[in-house]
Amino acid sequence: MKERRKGLLWEMALILLTVAACLYSTGAGNIFGAKVDWSSQHSVFPEYFRQQFYRTGQFFPEFALNIGGGQNIYNFSYYGLFSPVVLIGYLLPNVKMSDYMMVASIVCLAAAVIILYRWLKSREFTAAVSGMTALMFLFAGPMIYQSSHQIMFVNYMPFLCLTFLGIDRYFEQKKSGLLIGGTFLMIMTSFYFSIGGILALGLYGIYRYARTKERAEEMITVKGFLGDGLRFARRILTAIMLAGVLLVPTAMALLGRSGSKGEKQISGSF
Repeated sequence: MKERRKGLLWEMALILLTVAACLYSTGAGNIFGAKVDWSSQHSVFPEYFRQQFYRTGQFFPEFALNIGGGQNIYNFSYYGLFSPVVLIGYLLPNVKMSDYMMVASIVCLAAAVIILYRWLKSREFTAAVSGMTALMFLFAGPMIYQSSHQIMFVNYMPFLCLTFLGIDRYFEQKKSGLLIGGTFLMIMTSFYFSIGGILALGLYGIYRYARTKERAEEMITVKGFLGDGLRFARRILTAIMLAGVLLVPTAMALLGRSGSKGEKQISGSF
């Protein structure tokens, strides 16, 4: 009971420190966000996605009529087209997207800090060590700064930390739901930065595999490592395939755009 109370106090302190640090970093007008990027990108595009959904009723749009004379909407999927963080804003039609994104950025940061703390606690670190590590994570250079500037650089962090818990659950309980779900949500939130996230998951998966074998006093063989590694990779691949609803049309849009640029350069040289 005493340890549980100490853990609860740490979590409350981490949440309060996160909110206080974010509020302290707000600029003129109490805006938690960069004036230029926030007003021209990070709230404008999610608002456009939301209005497009309200107008058409299509969850999977194809064309952005009002952007640059009309473009493939997947050219802008980088700004959170199917991000779970943005999609929650669809349920709040009376809330300004700029206000929602500011609150969502702070909540994502606080969630990442708390999930990291709980993950460390689950690995049998003390509350003090887990809390101080989570605090260092909070005050790491990119976290607060990018949460108010380029939010897609860091808003996948809660799902990355959640997937670390999913890896532990996979090796300890042979359950893969949290591993697949966390990886999927991380990709949908920020597909560019999910590449580094997946690499981190792979490294942690190798570590947990080795520790599991060590505790079971089993030898690691090449055949066993490859077989178990393929089964683990299949879970990650499942998440990537589920995210194909975003990744495939985005890749096609980007390839089409680069192809059209190449054609213009060739035609311009004659």
